[in-house]
Amino acid sequence: MNSVPQPAPLRRSFIRFPTQVEYGSGMLKRIGEFTASYGKKAYCLFDPFFRGSESAAVVLDALHAVGIETFESYEVHPNPRSGDIDKQAQLCLEQKCDFVIAMGGGGTLDIGKAVAFLVTNGRSAWDYTVKENQFYHTITIPPLPFVAVPTTAGTGSEATIYSVVNNPDIQRKCTIRSFELYPKLAIVDPELMLNIPPLLTALTGIDTFAHAFESYTNKNATAFSKMLAMESMRLFAENIIECVENGKNAEARGNMAIASLLGGLAISHSPTTLPHIIGQCLSGWVDAPHGGSLAVCLAQVIRWTLPNGQTEFAQIARVIAPELNAVSDAEAANALPDIIDKLFVRIMGNQRVTMKTYGMDENRAGEFAEFIFHNYQKDMSNYLRVPSQEELYAIIQDCL
Repeated sequence: MNSVPQPAPLRRSFIRFPTQVEYGSGMLKRIGEFTASYGKKAYCLFDPFFRGSESAAVVLDALHAVGIETFESYEVHPNPRSGDIDKQAQLCLEQKCDFVIAMGGGGTLDIGKAVAFLVTNGRSAWDYTVKENQFYHTITIPPLPFVAVPTTAGTGSEATIYSVVNNPDIQRKCTIRSFELYPKLAIVDPELMLNIPPLLTALTGIDTFAHAFESYTNKNATAFSKMLAMESMRLFAENIIECVENGKNAEARGNMAIASLLGGLAISHSPTTLPHIIGQCLSGWVDAPHGGSLAVCLAQVIRWTLPNGQTEFAQIARVIAPELNAVSDAEAANALPDIIDKLFVRIMGNQRVTMKTYGMDENRAGEFAEFIFHNYQKDMSNYLRVPSQEELYAIIQDCL
């Protein structure tokens, strides 16, 4: 008999989300109206893709129409580097901007968040990244108002308390965590997502699913965070293939945009765990795309976890494959890794990615496992099953 999903306990529960969200097709045109009270000059950070584009012109024209001056920057790179972020913050300060707008993928939004608080707090972005067993600075002064305009359905950065920063000098990628990082305003306009290429759609979609999956399976998940995570996974399962194979479907794009936002909000209340630890560290070591780094390890982590998490995995499997409602929890849970593998391969153009795909040297697998084990104990402790260093090494071997 299938188990009936039980609500998670509300112990230590909280709900905090101060961001104003404006969702809908064409909503970008109203950005001037929404931000008119934020100040006289906006620092506009755009993905390079938007240089000279109609979308960037819509933003600039809308701001100018309400008397807001603008400064434009298109210096954005994947896996945001701390040094690049610091330069952007200095430029924003020199330009005497009153608020920050970032339009683009999750990396662009993360840069915008960091710029907004560095202008008021000073120092380098890397100084604020959370590093276990090391001192790090905290945000003590409220940031400039920050406006997030996501153009991909992936990180959910428009609804998170995080900004991820890469330090290539030491091959490490870490996260800034603060409730001050919630955007003041998020404009979620599905029209901005209609031209995203299939592979990028898949990679960002995998990130959305991983957020929801990990939040749902976090030991400290509550009824609120589980509700958000489950709805995010449902929307992902029902729309990701259509978005990849028919990107002009505005309804599917809109549903994925909501899935991303809900996933982001879920991890702000019940954070990511083991798959994101492995994926984020892989990105730091070999500069792998974030979605790809999750695709190489998510199913492998689930295989290792079983039979722990059987109830949770069964519920997730049935969201992706409703026909599993007719089987036992054990059978549904055991099917989940293969279901995820098959889905990821399909949406990524019928290719399977591994750590080697992104340049990971198998001879460094032991060193990689040791690095993760000694630096991410606290985050790993939130997962359904906590690996030893030897077990972590075995998982990584399976991901190669």
